[in-house]
Amino acid sequence: MTVIEQLLDLQAQDAVIRDLERQVHDIPKRRKLEQDRLDEIQRELRHATESVETYEKRAVQTELDISELQALSDKYERQRQSVQSQQEFAALGRQSEAARRARVEKEEFLEKARAAIDTAKENVKIVEARWQEESASVESYLASLRTRLVEVQHKLVELQAARDETARKYASPENARFFSYYERLCKKTFPVLVRLGADNACPGCHMVLPPSKVQDAQRNAKLAATPTKMNVVACDYCGRLVFK
Repeated sequence: MTVIEQLLDLQAQDAVIRDLERQVHDIPKRRKLEQDRLDEIQRELRHATESVETYEKRAVQTELDISELQALSDKYERQRQSVQSQQEFAALGRQSEAARRARVEKEEFLEKARAAIDTAKENVKIVEARWQEESASVESYLASLRTRLVEVQHKLVELQAARDETARKYASPENARFFSYYERLCKKTFPVLVRLGADNACPGCHMVLPPSKVQDAQRNAKLAATPTKMNVVACDYCGRLVFK
C-alpha cells in the first residue's frame, strides 16, 4: 500500500471511531431530554392534583360558610318574632335578608366549585393516562439507550485498539512525517486527507489551490510508492493533506 492508501485506511477507521465517540457524547443528552420530558408531565400531574385539592378545600369551606349563614338567617328570623318595636323588626329583617343573599352567593359559588372539581379530576385522569403511556415508552427508550451506550463504549475500545495497531504498522520511518502531520491535524480537523477535485479546490474548505500546490500533489501521485521522495502537500487555507 502507498502512504496515501495507508492514510486513507487510517482515516476510514478514525471516521468510524469519531462517529462512535459522538454517540457516546450524545446518548446521555438524549437520555436527559427524555427524562426532562417525563419530569414535565410529572409536574403537570402534580399541578392537576393540587388543583383538585384546592377546589375541594374551597368547596368544604364554602359548605361551612353556607351552614353558618343559614344558621345566622334563622337566628334573625327567630329574633324577629320576639321583638316589640317595628324598628327592631325591620333591622332584623334586613340582617336576615343580607345573610340570605350571602348564602345564595355562596351556594352559587359552591356549584361552580363542584363543577371545577369535576373538570380538574377529569384533567387528572387525562394527565395520568398520558403519564402512564409516556412513562412506559420513555423507560423502554432509556433502557435501549443504556444498552446502546454499553455496546458503543465496548466497540469503541476495540476499534481504538485496532486503530492504534494500524497506526503503528503504517508509521514506518519513511512514512513518519506524513503520519505525524496527520495525527496532529486530526485532533482539530477532519477529514485530514482529501482528494482534489477537477476544479483543484480543496474539498475541506472549498478554496482553489495555486497551480504549484496542484503540481506537487500530482507529483506525489507519481511517487506514491516511494514516500521518501514525496512532499507533505497541504492546503494553504485549512491545512488538510491533499492528493490527486
